[in-house]
Amino acid sequence: MAHNRKLVIGAVALVKARVHNSIEAFEEARDYVEEILISFDWLKGAPFKWVGLIVRYGLKNDEFPAFQNVNKKNGDLPIAIEVDVNDILEIHKNKDEFALYIKKLTFSCLLAVAEKYKLSKKELELELVKLSAI
Repeated sequence: MAHNRKLVIGAVALVKARVHNSIEAFEEARDYVEEILISFDWLKGAPFKWVGLIVRYGLKNDEFPAFQNVNKKNGDLPIAIEVDVNDILEIHKNKDEFALYIKKLTFSCLLAVAEKYKLSKKELELELVKLSAI
C-alpha cells in the first residue's frame, strides 16, 4: 500500500446497523493518535511500519484486539477488535463523542500491540488517562 500513514483505521459491520459519522470520527481519531505516535517515534524498532486497525461492529466488546501476522509486503500489522454496536448506536450521532470513543479504543489496542512487541507504553497510557478524563 502506497501511503505514509503510521495508523489506518477502518470498520466492518458484523451485524445490520446504520452507523453515522464513522468516516469523520475515524479520520479525527487517526490524525490525533498518529501525531502522538510520530512525536515520540513509537514505531522505532518495531517489526512493522504501520498498524491497520479494523473495528468490527458486532454484539460483544473484545477485551483485546486480534492480531494477524505482520504483512511483509506492505509492512503493516493488521489488528481487529469487535465492539458492541449497541454502544456505538448510543453515541454515533455526536461526531465528537464518537471520535473520543474511537481514540480511546485505538489507544487501548495500541497498548496491546506495545505489550506484544515490547514497544513503549508510557505515552500511550498517559494519553488514554487524559482522554478518559474528558
